[in-house]
Amino acid sequence: MATTECGLVKVNVDGSLSERRNSACVGGAVRDCCGEWLGGFTMSIDVSWVFQLEARALYVGLQFAWDRGFRSVAVKSDNALLRSGVTVDSSFAELRLAHALSPVSVEPLLAADARCFFQDVSRELNIV
Repeated sequence: MATTECGLVKVNVDGSLSERRNSACVGGAVRDCCGEWLGGFTMSIDVSWVFQLEARALYVGLQFAWDRGFRSVAVKSDNALLRSGVTVDSSFAELRLAHALSPVSVEPLLAADARCFFQDVSRELNIV
């Protein structure tokens, strides 16, 4: 399992939808508690609505961190509805519905050996 000096990594995630170009992408940055760059990701995806896009960004960000062995993750997102759906509903039904994941896809990311925190960040400050 990977660790950082303070044991926590921060994952900033966001999505972008261009109706004019009929395209969407998600991206994120992973940094340690001192702000040092640990990695990042971008991905073009097919989506039908903004909530679906934000949910996919969250999922890909968690997957990115988990695949690198980080188990103590603070996720920063500017989507309050998504944060509420994930943190209030322990079954994560909204997240699964939002981006058509199978029922078993999210739970391994939030395993018993993991700590995941969700932090508010304003849309204006959700930058890398």
